[in-house]
Amino acid sequence: MPNDDKTAARRAQSRERSRRYRRRRKLGQIRISVDLPAAELDDALIDGGFLALERADDNDAVRAAAEMFARETLASRVTR
Repeated sequence: MPNDDKTAARRAQSRERSRRYRRRRKLGQIRISVDLPAAELDDALIDGGFLALERADDNDAVRAAAEMFARETLASRVTR
């Protein structure tokens, strides 16, 4: 029975990933993964006003700040 539970959990996770992928595709979005030097990224996000210094150790806050930075950068290119 334990293997059945693991299999069911893996299938549920797979369905959720597929659902998120289809939703992003429908919205015209892509998901990318980029390796960047952490200290330089933190400094740039803090200097740009996207990230508060006290949240630099919070990965979720850094991710959200990087997303805001990317969205603003893309938006400014479109309006030029």
